[in-house]
Amino acid sequence: MIDDIIREAPAYKMLTKEAHEDGIQEGLELGRQKELQRLRHMLLNIVKARFPKLVRLAKKQGIVIEEPDALDNLVVKVSIAQTIEEARQQLLTVDEGEDDL
Repeated sequence: MIDDIIREAPAYKMLTKEAHEDGIQEGLELGRQKELQRLRHMLLNIVKARFPKLVRLAKKQGIVIEEPDALDNLVVKVSIAQTIEEARQQLLTVDEGEDDL
């Protein structure tokens, strides 16, 4: 009974709504960070397999990118690169801010 009265209080409703919204935001951010980690790992695996001389550059550039879509785009570009120079150019494009989203 007391619980019902407390739950009906405007302050309680406001605080639970804010806590819920904060929890959703934290969950989204955690998911975003996990996706970035997964994409960075994928980028490094592709570079290690195809262009081992570019591993250090790929690590550096992977850290610079903070948007999953941009990192996913880089993974695709590096994975379809035909030559080491083409892969290097794609990795260096990150510094120039020329990622196509």
